[in-house]
Amino acid sequence: MKYVLSFFFMALLLLNAKLLLAQQPAVAGLRFDYKKYYLDQRKKKYTGTDTIEVVYRFTNSGTQPLLIESVSSSCSCSVPDYTKAPVKPNETGYIKLTTTYDKLSLIKKVHAVVIANTKEKYYKLELFLSGKDNVNP
Repeated sequence: MKYVLSFFFMALLLLNAKLLLAQQPAVAGLRFDYKKYYLDQRKKKYTGTDTIEVVYRFTNSGTQPLLIESVSSSCSCSVPDYTKAPVKPNETGYIKLTTTYDKLSLIKKVHAVVIANTKEKYYKLELFLSGKDNVNP
């Protein structure tokens, strides 16, 4: 009888462990259209204090509302703005970096770190001053 109860208890314990491991917690997901943006100086001639704004669009690819907790820039030369309200699953939001040409021309690259309530906590967005104009995922 002692062995039967031990076996039954172990079987019940293993079944509970398997069920707990099989259940994945519902989380928000963050999928960007692109994370790198290359600004072409040849297509448009920027001068001095021309404002440069780059918008990074994203989609909540998860099952729970997505909340961007913070966006911080690599330097004071760029100002981030972003969707502050929770983004429902399959809906979109934005993160915008604003800088001026004279500041970007000095450092050639700005990045922003995004913190969100997703499995992957940190995301890096980049803006480059280059001779080509395109985006890379």
